[in-house]
Parts: sequence; structure tokens; C-alpha cells
Amino acid sequence: MAFKNERTFFEITKAKKVELFHKKYEEAVEKVRKGFETHYPNYIGGKKSFSSDGEYAVITPINKNQVIGYCQKGTREDAKNAILAAKAKFYEWSRTPYQKRVRIFQKAAKIMSAKKYELAALMSFDNGKNRYESIADVDEAIDFLNFYSYLMLKNKGFVAKMGKPFPDEDCTSVLKPYGVWAVISPFNFPLAITTGMSTGAMITGNTIVLKPASDTPLMALKFYEIMKEAGLPDGVMNLVVGSGSTVGEELISNPDISGVVFTGSRPVGKRIFTQMTSETVKPCITELGGKNPIIVTSKANLDKAIEGVARSAFGFGGQKCSACSRLIIFEDIKEKFLEGLVKWTKERVTIGDPTRKEVFLGPVINQKAYDDFAKYAEMAKRDG
Repeated sequence: MAFKNERTFFEITKAKKVELFHKKYEEAVEKVRKGFETHYPNYIGGKKSFSSDGEYAVITPINKNQVIGYCQKGTREDAKNAILAAKAKFYEWSRTPYQKRVRIFQKAAKIMSAKKYELAALMSFDNGKNRYESIADVDEAIDFLNFYSYLMLKNKGFVAKMGKPFPDEDCTSVLKPYGVWAVISPFNFPLAITTGMSTGAMITGNTIVLKPASDTPLMALKFYEIMKEAGLPDGVMNLVVGSGSTVGEELISNPDISGVVFTGSRPVGKRIFTQMTSETVKPCITELGGKNPIIVTSKANLDKAIEGVARSAFGFGGQKCSACSRLIIFEDIKEKFLEGLVKWTKERVTIGDPTRKEVFLGPVINQKAYDDFAKYAEMAKRDG
């Protein structure tokens, strides 16, 4: 089985069928609108679960008056129950042949691919990505499902015969699953990173409790539905929507959690790492915010460099760790480069509703993000 990237917009552009892409996305937008204000449960042990604290309205950043769904205000008790469900399923799932596990994730990739436009359209409402960024997010999620399946098959479940230290010895390397993993996913890649972290844990025999970002829970719920449709057994994946101060705290402090994978801010990641290593050292995988520099030399193709910097810095409002936030440039091309960057931005960065074809930049994720951007803009004006 060879691995091949899902490259929807690239392939449809190569085939000179870009208008078909726009048609499919816009049809999906209308379909998604009809599902607004759906009430979503949590899922624990394969069953719908409703929080004693009720639910909250998920508001699209495109329009602060538009509710796109209602999700549960998960409690610590909900998180505990989800952990217990995952723990109860671990023995059976960890002993399921890796080939059978792989088939489930391969099927999930096919289901997700068939629903890619609908998922991309929902993502635009969920976190404000434009159609090009949202379809790329979905493609990346499909890639994670396929690539991890490919790796499991290529490495035969990561069980390998080793060399013989002595003639009468046999040595085998075995990758053993840990147990129950807490998966805490971010708002900025609500399907890609959620799928990647969850799949990596589950396909290797672990069970999980997934807590998506409270601003963007709908993509995680759709991912759960896809995995259920693909045949994932009940209890392998448990999903609890809730705040970091309740559900998140339980996930990082509960003794039945064997590992945590988290994508988000550096302060939160450091605190999770401290918690996970305070008594015994448990696996803790964190992908945190960073400063992504781009270096432009005098020999660079300025047109390509300008576009690359602009797209990296301003795409999705820079709300990602891969966004260019440091530009290191040779003195002799500084003025020409900056003039070109300003010109490109004025001409190409259309701001507005991200479901519209011509829009490059949609809204930021929430009011706090808006206030932070406004604060830094004022600092830049003041300090130069």
C-alpha cells in the first residue's frame, strides 16, 4: 500500500476544474446551514451523554448572532466516566490485530474524503477559515488517517525481530500501547490536528478521551461520527466537550490517564507537562506556540518571497504556530521588499465572510483574540 497525499484544490486546479471546486463548496455551505442549531451530546462508551451542567451555544465567528450548534458543558464527572469507559475498553482494543485496526482507519479516510466539502464548509463557520484553508485542513486529516495506516502496515504493527546477541537468544522489539490517552485539541486546525493526535493514539492500540477546543467542538463531533461509521468499537474513542478548567483539569490529573497529547499555548503546555511529571513520568506530547522566522537574502526571488511571507503571516489571521512572525531580511533589499509586501497586502488581502470565494482573511476566532490583535496593533503604531 503506497501513501499519497490528498490534494483537493491542487488536483482540481491541475485538471482545470476550479469552478467545480467552488460549486461543490457552495452547495455544501447551503447544506451545512440547514444543520445549524443542532443539539450535540458527548459520547462516553459509545453512548450519548448529557451534562448535568447543561449545554452552551456555539457561535460562528462570522456572525456573533448566529448559533451553529449547541454542545455540552462537560463536567469533571463526565471526564471521569469517559476515562473509565476508555480504560474498560483498553484490554480488548490493545489486543485487536493491528491489521483489523488499520482497516477501520482506512475506511474512515474514505468516508472523510467523500464528505470533504461538507466538512470544509462547516469548518468555515466553526473557526472562520476560508474555503481554501478549510479544504486543506480536511485533506490533512485524511492524510493522517492514511499515513498512519501506511506506517502500521509497513512496519508490521511495529513488531520486529532483532539481531541475536548470542546464538541461543531470540530478541523481538514490540511497540506496546500505554493505556488511556487524553487528547486535547486546538481551535486552529480543528479537524487535521484532532484527527492526527487521535489516530496516532488509537491505531497503535490505545484508547482515548478527546477534549476539543470549546470554540470549535463541531469538527471533533463530526470526526467521532465518521469513526463510528467506519466501525470503531464503542469505548475506544470517547468525546467530552467542556472547558479546560473542568474537563481539561480532570484529564491531566486523573491517575488512570497513561499519557497526554496537547496542541495549544506554551503556558498551558508547560503546566500540563509539569502535572504529568510531578509524581511519575508519563508520556506528554505537546505542540506549542512558536516564532516562525523567514530569512530573505539578497539573492531571493522577491515576488515569490513577498507572496510567501504574506500568505504565511496573514493566512488565517496568523492564528497558527506555523505563521511567519519574524522576518529576517538583508539590508540592501529591505525597502523594496517592504514596499512590495504592503502592495501585495493591499491588493490581495480581501477581508470578510470566509465562505465567499474572493475572501482571503476571515474573522479571528473570538473576542479575546480580537482584543489581543487590537492591543498589538496599537503597540505597533506607537512604537513603530
